[in-house]
Amino acid sequence: MSSSPYPRSHLPVDPAPAALARPRRSPDPPLPPETRLLLASDGSTTLLLESLLGFTMTVHVISQEAVDATAIPSGAREVLQLGDDSRAVRRLSELRAPDGRVVSRNLVAHPAAESPHLPDAADLTPLGLRLRALRFPQQHRSLLAHGLTHWDDAAHVPVCAFKEYVIRCADESRIYVRERFNPGLVPVSDAVGTSRPLPGKAT
Repeated sequence: MSSSPYPRSHLPVDPAPAALARPRRSPDPPLPPETRLLLASDGSTTLLLESLLGFTMTVHVISQEAVDATAIPSGAREVLQLGDDSRAVRRLSELRAPDGRVVSRNLVAHPAAESPHLPDAADLTPLGLRLRALRFPQQHRSLLAHGLTHWDDAAHVPVCAFKEYVIRCADESRIYVRERFNPGLVPVSDAVGTSRPLPGKAT
C-alpha cells in the first residue's frame, strides 16, 4: 500500500492544463448529471454537496502540519510556485455526514511562508464555509482538473470522482485543494437498469 496521500493515478474526464502532468483521457462512460455538476462547479464544493445530499457536513482533520514542498504532489508545487527547498502547510481531511460516513477525502496545501489561511485542526467547519464565516477577502476558484481516480490507495478499491482546484485570494495568496468523493454518495455510473436515487436521499 502506498503511503502517499496523493492517489496513485487518475483517469480524468478532461485533460489537465499545462500546470499539471497531462493524464490520459478516461475511457469510461459519461458521469451522472449531478456528479458532472459538482466537478465542473467553480463555487463552494461544501455548499453544493450539502444541497445535493440533503445534510450538513463537518470536517475531520487527519493531519495539518508544515512539510517540505517535496511532500506534496508535484502539480500542487507548480501551481503554488514552490521550489523543492520550500515549505508548505499540508492538511489532510475528510468531510463527514452526520452519521459518520466519509463524503470526501481532501488534500489542502498552501505555502508556509504566506499568511495562515487554514482553520485550526480542531475546527469542525469545512474550509470554504469557515473562510466565508470569517469574511475572508474575495476568493476565486480556478479548476485545474477533474475526472476519475481511486477512492484510496489500497488494492481493488472502487473508482471515484475527483476534482482539484486552486483558491486565489485577494491578497494574491493561493490554496491548493484536491477532493475525492465517496462513490457511494457521489455516483460515477449511470448504468441502464441500475437504481440510483439522489445520493444521501431515502429510497
